[in-house]
Amino acid sequence: MAKIISSNILIRFRTVMKGEIQIRCEHDPRWSFGKRSHILDSSAEFFNIAARLFEIAKSSTVPRSYNAIYNLCTDTFFYESVSAHTNLVSAIATEALDFCYGYDFGGLGKESRKTVDGYSYRDIMDTVRLHDIAENKIGDLPDNGSRDEKEKNQKELAYLEEYLETFSRKEKDLKMRILGLFLEMQNQTSPTGKLIYLADKVAALLITLCLDSLGRSPMMLENSIYVSKRDWAEMEKCEFSVEHAHKASEMWAIDFFQMREIVKYDENFFFTALIVMATLMVNDKWYGWREADY
Repeated sequence: MAKIISSNILIRFRTVMKGEIQIRCEHDPRWSFGKRSHILDSSAEFFNIAARLFEIAKSSTVPRSYNAIYNLCTDTFFYESVSAHTNLVSAIATEALDFCYGYDFGGLGKESRKTVDGYSYRDIMDTVRLHDIAENKIGDLPDNGSRDEKEKNQKELAYLEEYLETFSRKEKDLKMRILGLFLEMQNQTSPTGKLIYLADKVAALLITLCLDSLGRSPMMLENSIYVSKRDWAEMEKCEFSVEHAHKASEMWAIDFFQMREIVKYDENFFFTALIVMATLMVNDKWYGWREADY
């Protein structure tokens, strides 16, 4: 578990983050929290955060012993399930909350602590745990520009509402907070909604970087039947390719920073810094297509 922090990575991290901060416009202060200036002084901290999250991601690949014992399968390496993804999202969200609001946010004796928009740790974790629960029914639809977002959101909301109907009357307030925060996540309309949305998107990127580090890189072939228009646009920008195949980790980074500019929701730079550090730890370099923006 222990990882040696490379001084070169810390130097590269600060250089990249200076570029990220330089090109980002100022946001409405009502929708921001945390101290951006703290980012540049936190390179070692982000190294350790990324190291912890990579361990959570790796646990997604470890099969349970009963799979073989009870004749389900004998695979020694698993790929990510929806639930494993949710587990990683929750770990990322917790790290983000600690960084933004102070460590041990929502910890023992701190149940009354709330985010700037009034959500408790319980509210947030329940929403994270349930954000993909509808995929029990509709499956995990690829987020590549080919799906009907409005229809998907409606189906997810309907499934969540049905799930929440099982809550007791005593939990009415909790149910309404979960439902409200879920909608704010879907539409990126509040600080905590954006935080969960970003944790969800960054989790997808981190697991691909983790698999890269394990020598099992998820890659898309240019002639794949699954290629969407957005995929094509991202592959054209990729710096790395092997026999007309491109890494998911780079394609999704392009999506985050340039294609959909999801980065615009990261108002205190936590998620940007996490992606930068994780990428440097795996690839030992940052992307030239992004450096060209600085």
